[in-house]
Amino acid sequence: MTADDDNNLHSTQLSQLLKNPRVLFAGYKIPHPLEHTFVLKIQTTPDTNPLEVLLAESAAIIREVSDLNRKFQVHSAISTELNSGCWILKVCHILALSFGFDSVLEYYTL
Repeated sequence: MTADDDNNLHSTQLSQLLKNPRVLFAGYKIPHPLEHTFVLKIQTTPDTNPLEVLLAESAAIIREVSDLNRKFQVHSAISTELNSGCWILKVCHILALSFGFDSVLEYYTL
């Protein structure tokens, strides 16, 4: 991972934390650009603690990435089948387009 990758990861985590209504403040800083460390500060409402929120929101990020990966795998498989000449999928793709969907993938994931 590069420093930019670290920054993207921290930004994603911060964004997810700020979606939680129990989070009053969340921020991070990177003390020195040559060191791969960061300081994360989280302030929550009195009914929870920062560690609980951090763990819950980290799990939410993992679920989102897993779902995105699953959708990518499905899309990749469908694209492979469409390109290999599977006529049934081509017909389904044409029908999906005629009903206003962008692709067969969008139809399957509704």
